Amino acid sequence: MCKVQFYKMEALGNDFVLFDGRDFSQDQISNLIKKENLLHIADRRLGIGCDQIILLTCNPSSKTPHFIRFFNQDGSEAGACGNGSRAIILYLSLCGEKNLSFQTSEGLITGKISGETISVFLPPPSFDASKIPMKPHLKGKDVFSDIKIKTWQQSYACSIGNPHATLFFETPDIALNERKKLGKILEHHADFPERVNIGFASLVTPHHLKLYVWERGAGMTYACGTGACAASINAIFLEMAQSPVKVEMEGGTVCVEWDRKNASPILLSGTAHFCYQGIIKIPSFTRG
Repeated sequence: MCKVQFYKMEALGNDFVLFDGRDFSQDQISNLIKKENLLHIADRRLGIGCDQIILLTCNPSSKTPHFIRFFNQDGSEAGACGNGSRAIILYLSLCGEKNLSFQTSEGLITGKISGETISVFLPPPSFDASKIPMKPHLKGKDVFSDIKIKTWQQSYACSIGNPHATLFFETPDIALNERKKLGKILEHHADFPERVNIGFASLVTPHHLKLYVWERGAGMTYACGTGACAASINAIFLEMAQSPVKVEMEGGTVCVEWDRKNASPILLSGTAHFCYQGIIKIPSFTRG
């Protein structure tokens, strides 16, 4: 066992355990991200507890010196995390970094801070079935048509670096037990070979929607940044909403901006906070 420093961050109640692995060897990184270690770290009773685990490492690219990987509660890896990205921008700023950007497996993410608002520019969304991924015959619209859901109006799917399907309802007051039941079923729907994040959304105005998110590999969370982006973009694509969109979730509110005509990057803005730092023992982790 070896003691490893971690940093606890949160954005709208979406909480993260961040490891700054810029001085870790490849063997140390490989050991840290073993599934059994990730499960222990994410366990809210036996470990630290979090929605996602974030690993910061060095990047050889000339565009940014930072590379980020995201891991879910169940140990699976995610290509993107909107609120986690905003937490990383805050962490880099607190470290005195001037370059507030980082590379992920899905592309380059840049950020900025203005007062208490932390924003990130995420790569443009994809509606290509092969990139979401989902079965090609669906073409994004009316996914889960084989599932009967009360007050469900329509749905749409897209990728924000990870797969999202948004279900639009007449009312935002969807009972928690109903969301949990549907989320568990729909995450594993056969039309999505790599599983899918589920958004339960309702429009208040064309610039304001309410959202609950069942996250792939994490379940119901207080907030989800890429889920907020997906819900806004899907609503804009269906001509139900207009940018900018205020997205209200249980943990708080974010603002999503996206120019559909120019297929621009997505701007996600909201608050994030550093909570505390600590030490956790990781089995078989030895310092170099």
